[in-house]
Amino acid sequence: MQHFYVDFLGNTVFELYFYFLWWSVFGWFLEVVDRTLETGGFENRGFLNGPICPIYGFGVIIITHVLAPLKGNILILYVLSVAICTSFELFVGVLMEKLFHAKWWDYSEEKFNYRGFICLRISLLWGVGSVLVICVMQPLIEKLVAKIPYLGGNIFAAIIMVIIIIDIIATLSDIRQFNMRLKQIDYIATLLHDKSIALGENISDEVAKDASGIQGAGKMLLSLINDILDFSKMEAGSMDIVPVDYEVGDLLSEVVNMVMIKAAEKGLDLQVSVDPNVPTVLYGDEVRIKQILINLLNNAVKYTQKGSVGLHM
Repeated sequence: MQHFYVDFLGNTVFELYFYFLWWSVFGWFLEVVDRTLETGGFENRGFLNGPICPIYGFGVIIITHVLAPLKGNILILYVLSVAICTSFELFVGVLMEKLFHAKWWDYSEEKFNYRGFICLRISLLWGVGSVLVICVMQPLIEKLVAKIPYLGGNIFAAIIMVIIIIDIIATLSDIRQFNMRLKQIDYIATLLHDKSIALGENISDEVAKDASGIQGAGKMLLSLINDILDFSKMEAGSMDIVPVDYEVGDLLSEVVNMVMIKAAEKGLDLQVSVDPNVPTVLYGDEVRIKQILINLLNNAVKYTQKGSVGLHM
């Protein structure tokens, strides 16, 4: 069965829909994690009742189609990602305030913000996230979507679309305080809202229990971007070492948090020991030392079938 192609985007409606759906749900998940790390509890930042943030879905589709040709130039890709994502966030924020007289996010307490809609810190993170999405994650999502059966995928897409439309109607009627509301729509919206809160609170609880691990993972995402930048520097012959003072304990904690899950999945015992004579603070390129240790341990876990994997410093 042939897909219906949208020539100006070079994708089928089928593909675009599943890209949108994935990134909308993934965006909601990121918002839950971010708010948990910031406030210590669950907070639904989505516009709808369900676990979905459409701004992420539309935003990723825009940047991947506009900026994908620039994958070869990371610096330009990053700068344009910051500009486009910031402009899109500002446009959506202003539009929603005009339409509904409410804000779904507020950066007023952040430095270098504009009316609480955008701020420098978030804009720079948008750039990092966009580079990661375009260079690493979106190609993987495209491969996964290509494996979805066309007929089954269309049936699933139709069901989810009906649910989203009902959620939108219920949300708008709630915002506008319409007097006439269909009981079926209200029931489904309430059900979605309750399920969304339950899911979000579960995620929030898990994140709160292991906040250090999440933060370590976040740092490693940033280091992945550094890897991409480093590759460009290596090609240009301008690779630099950036030595800093770093805590040995903190470094080992982040390394262990990144590897322990894989080790546990294989039933391996991860053992770490530090010689008492090793100083608590060392001087060197912390990011690259961390990358080396993680690569060594990941390979050790990968090729060890049973027993334990050890790191001695």
